[in-house]
Amino acid sequence: MKSLRDETGQKMFTKIDWLTEQQIARYFSRLSALNKSGQLQRASSVSMNEDEEVDADDLAAETETVRRRQQMRELEL
Repeated sequence: MKSLRDETGQKMFTKIDWLTEQQIARYFSRLSALNKSGQLQRASSVSMNEDEEVDADDLAAETETVRRRQQMRELEL
């Protein structure tokens, strides 16, 4: 991403437009710490249309199925 260029050959991003892996890791580390301590402010509500609600329900059901399969595999061991 640092060296990405447009059709004229000029860099598309300056040095301040991209972050290093370490900077990103530190950001998520701080975010996690805030979440664990209860200091992270969350949006009060998120609105979804019907398709998004169906997708979310499908994803939740699939996640539960995967979780059950993992539990069954652990019991088999």
